[in-house]
Amino acid sequence: CYSFCTLLTQPTKMSMTGMVLPGMQRSAIQEDATEKIDVSQAPDRKTGKQVSWSPYDDNGGTTFAFAGKDFVLVAADTRMSSQYSIYSRDTSKCSTLPGNTLLVSAGMQADREYLNKVIRHKLNWYQYDCKKTPDANAVSQLISTILYSRRFFPLYTWNIIAGFNVTPEGKVPALYSYDIVGCLQQHRYRAFGSGAGMAQPMADMFFDQENMKGRGSIIDTCTVEQAIELVTNMFESVAERQISTGDAVEIQILNADGEVRIEKIPLRRD
Repeated sequence: CYSFCTLLTQPTKMSMTGMVLPGMQRSAIQEDATEKIDVSQAPDRKTGKQVSWSPYDDNGGTTFAFAGKDFVLVAADTRMSSQYSIYSRDTSKCSTLPGNTLLVSAGMQADREYLNKVIRHKLNWYQYDCKKTPDANAVSQLISTILYSRRFFPLYTWNIIAGFNVTPEGKVPALYSYDIVGCLQQHRYRAFGSGAGMAQPMADMFFDQENMKGRGSIIDTCTVEQAIELVTNMFESVAERQISTGDAVEIQILNADGEVRIEKIPLRRD
């Protein structure tokens, strides 16, 4: 009788096999009920070391875009790497989308390729259904919607598009940049990627020149040849100090007539 009364009055816990175990505290029951095992942080059975896995990988590289007075420019190096390994020395990060809009992407190569295919598919359907070519503003909204639709499992890419918007005054250069969930912002020039921390300040000095005495912004007076020279100097400087940037810089220039000019300039390969 005493043992039966003790069993009823003491706190109990259900074990994994369904048995009732006396003497367990209620806090222990709550902790065990909510305990979870993180499989990604489980130790390896053979070595005993902690292992982890991620679906993302940063394949490096630096990207840049510039909107001049009557042209737009995108540029990126051609190296694809992961940490200290170089996978390719001739991988393009720039592309011309349907509707004469330039896209340049940094981040994970697989996600870049996937996003490019999705954008092209939707733009082709837009041209087929609407019987017209989308301008840069329409393309920017489309890309923002695609990226935001993947916000719970984002595409690991940082994208910039450059093109022209159709206004009553004519075609106006436009440039938009995105974070990984589709938040967009309009700029005159923007750098992304592993070397953005060095490329963006140099672009401020080359194009805006706000901190240089006796000089002013050359954004609206910069010619195509001058822009190519400044961008080349920028990527050469970044390649000297950033191991994920190198091999060559690919530059694509789009004018208001829809003509695309491509330049490829070698960089250091070590």
